[in-house]
Amino acid sequence: MQTEENALETALRKASTEPAERPEFYRVPLESTVFIIGASDQSAEGSTTLEAGSQVQIQNWQRPDGSPVFLFFSSLQALQRAIEGNET
Repeated sequence: MQTEENALETALRKASTEPAERPEFYRVPLESTVFIIGASDQSAEGSTTLEAGSQVQIQNWQRPDGSPVFLFFSSLQALQRAIEGNET
């Protein structure tokens, strides 16, 4: 199922081919809704907007060299695709 790009996805696509678009790509995530896998000190099911000062534990992965990778996703659909693709 194809979905429309959101502003973050559009900025990434443009930045990947046009160096002049890269400063915009670094600004857009600060103003975008992103999705992470993790936990917070505010217990809730589903979508949550955290209060300022909330404690957050973001799940991370490791590269083969042991360096950490902190993933965030541009949409719920992108997160779901990543989880489904990683189940095997």
